[in-house]
Amino acid sequence: MFSRHFPLPATVLALSVLLLPCAASADTVASSFQPDILFHSLRHGASQIYLANSVTGEMKRLRESANEDIGAMWSPDGKKIAFVSRANGNSDIYVIDADGANPQRLTDHPAYDGGVLWSPDGSKLAFTSGRSGSSKLYTINADGSGLKRLTTSEAQEDEANHAWSPDGKQLAFVTITTNRQLSVWVTNSNGGTPEQLTKPANANATQPVWSPDGSELAYVESKKGRSNLRIMTLASKAVRNLTDDNFRSSRPTWTPDGSHVVFESLRAGGARTDLFMIPSNGGEAVNLTTTPANEDMDGTVSGNGQQLAYVSFIEGKPAQLFSLNLGNKALKQLTQSGALEFQPVWRPVTKAKSLAYRRAEIPAAIASLR
Repeated sequence: MFSRHFPLPATVLALSVLLLPCAASADTVASSFQPDILFHSLRHGASQIYLANSVTGEMKRLRESANEDIGAMWSPDGKKIAFVSRANGNSDIYVIDADGANPQRLTDHPAYDGGVLWSPDGSKLAFTSGRSGSSKLYTINADGSGLKRLTTSEAQEDEANHAWSPDGKQLAFVTITTNRQLSVWVTNSNGGTPEQLTKPANANATQPVWSPDGSELAYVESKKGRSNLRIMTLASKAVRNLTDDNFRSSRPTWTPDGSHVVFESLRAGGARTDLFMIPSNGGEAVNLTTTPANEDMDGTVSGNGQQLAYVSFIEGKPAQLFSLNLGNKALKQLTQSGALEFQPVWRPVTKAKSLAYRRAEIPAAIASLR
């Protein structure tokens, strides 16, 4: 469900903490409320979706429901949210306006539908479903039409562990083969014969993530209790080791300019998970979250590359939501609900407001961590 120590860099030692008060009612916000992040919470028992403004601390529940709503993702323009819900007894795909209006059920099947992801242009959603008897990868138009099955091999099962290429032409996904080995494949988003990308001997490959320019794919390779990060250059299929050690590293995510990868790892020592950042062309990993006795995970970088959102289990208590400014290192605790919070997702930065980076350029906030 969710997304550890070498010597601390001076830039991280200077962390400051600002506790943001939670609103008396999570549904009481100003009419000008502009959320920039969503997250999931168990504060009402079942998983519910919340919207928050990371600057003001305002937040509200997306919709009132007694059912479990999970796996929420913003549309690329930030105007809609797709999620999985058991509102009608099945686990089906829904889309709703970002203000909570106009919920639309896109799938209706007794089998499990999950892992919903928007295409980069917002016209389609990819998801996995067990409706064929085993888990397969599907796409559907954003209006609920055009359901299409992309993977057809009956000898394999596809995990809800897939990612769109930045141009929307391909999907990377993870397949469990008949010998129970996990490998990364890629297929055209309009159908075709999938291609197997990873073939590690006696190892599993999972969690594929495209680089922002679409030229590379980061993933996790697990073997004999070790989990390390790999990057494949797709044109040549050459693979380089981003990490290669005895620590468990997982859940890679690229910074918007492609210069760095943020990931979870036990490398800080003991059994505590921290979030790290490493140059995508190799180098030293920097520990971003260093608060003692905390478990930090579910890291995600904002679209402008300036903020890292994550959840932290503070001294064993239910995880709460934090935001770290990668420039001035200010740390904000966004929630203090006492209930488990998880899976934060930043609202996309629209093209009109986004910062354009070439691969060689590094945002100042990230460069300061080198």
